[in-house]
Amino acid sequence: EELKGSSRREPRLKFEPKRQSGKEVVTAEGISKAYGDKRVLTNVDFAVRRGERVGVIGANGLGKSTPLKILVGALEPDAGKVVWGHETHVGYFPQDHHEVLTDEQKTVLDTLWDKCPLEGTSFVRGQLGLVLFSGDDVHKKVGSLSGGEAARLLFATIAVLKPNVLV
Repeated sequence: EELKGSSRREPRLKFEPKRQSGKEVVTAEGISKAYGDKRVLTNVDFAVRRGERVGVIGANGLGKSTPLKILVGALEPDAGKVVWGHETHVGYFPQDHHEVLTDEQKTVLDTLWDKCPLEGTSFVRGQLGLVLFSGDDVHKKVGSLSGGEAARLLFATIAVLKPNVLV
C-alpha cells in the first residue's frame, strides 16, 4: 500500500561564515571550575584548530556544558584562561534558550532584526521563513514560543551573524 506524502515542513538551515578563522581557533589553558564542593573541571587544557569538530559526551550532571559556557564567556572559570584565535566569530546555541533569548516581550521579527539591523524587511522575513516563521508568526512574543520555536529562532539568529565557529 502506498503511503500518502507528509505535509510536514522542515526548516532549512544554512550556516555560511563571513570569513575563515585562523588556524588556531581556540585554546583553553588550566581551566578549573567548581560548584560549591563539586569540582567539574580541574586544570583542563585543550586546543581546537580550524576544521576540527569536537563533541562533549557523558552522563547527565557531569558538567559537560560548563566548558562550553566558559568558552563563550557565559561563565567565568575559577582558574585558567581561554584564548580565541585570529578572526574567530562565535555562534552559540546554549542548552537553555533563555540564556540568549532574554527579552521575552520582544517579537520574533524584532529579535532577529536586532542581529542584522542594516538588512531590509524582505531579508529578515526571508530568514525567518527558512526556519518556518511566516505570516503572523513573526509577531509572536519570544516569551510565548515553544521550545522548538525558540530553537528555530536561535538558529536563524546564528545564521545571520555568519559565525565561523559554532558552539
